[in-house]
Amino acid sequence: MALYNSRPQGHAPAPMGLPIKLWLARMAHGISPASVALAYADGFSHLLTSPSKQADLTASAMHKSLLWLQ
Repeated sequence: MALYNSRPQGHAPAPMGLPIKLWLARMAHGISPASVALAYADGFSHLLTSPSKQADLTASAMHKSLLWLQ
């Protein structure tokens, strides 16, 4: 039986993991990181199956890069 409990009471994260958890929450605006990752994966899967959208995005990127170089 341990005489010292290194974990704080309640559901608080461990002190070493707190900065990472705070950074993730800030980057995801409070939304679950798993939900954000699934949303990006869904968007990329739709993009991969749409050649016309890929062509539109490529043309837009080329146009914007040429404007930036001027």
